[in-house]
Amino acid sequence: YIGLIVEFINNTEKDMKGFKGSFSLFDIFGEKIQDVNVSYDEGIKANETKTWNGTLKYNPFVDSHVKLRTTDLENLKYEWSIEKIIYSE
Repeated sequence: YIGLIVEFINNTEKDMKGFKGSFSLFDIFGEKIQDVNVSYDEGIKANETKTWNGTLKYNPFVDSHVKLRTTDLENLKYEWSIEKIIYSE
């Protein structure tokens, strides 16, 4: 497995029930390594930060998994794309 630890920050004035989106992970040259989909349904209160621990099942025969596992963290860049947010009413 490849472990992922991410902090999600709700910078709004509304409580969130959950959200879903994806991380695109890139190497130092800007070449995409892997997309990681995230569905988070544990809620985040307004102006609160939550830490998410996720895993990606590692397959040594998948080139993107090998590249992700062997890329130094300081050379790893990411882009977050939100798909949907559900707010508490």
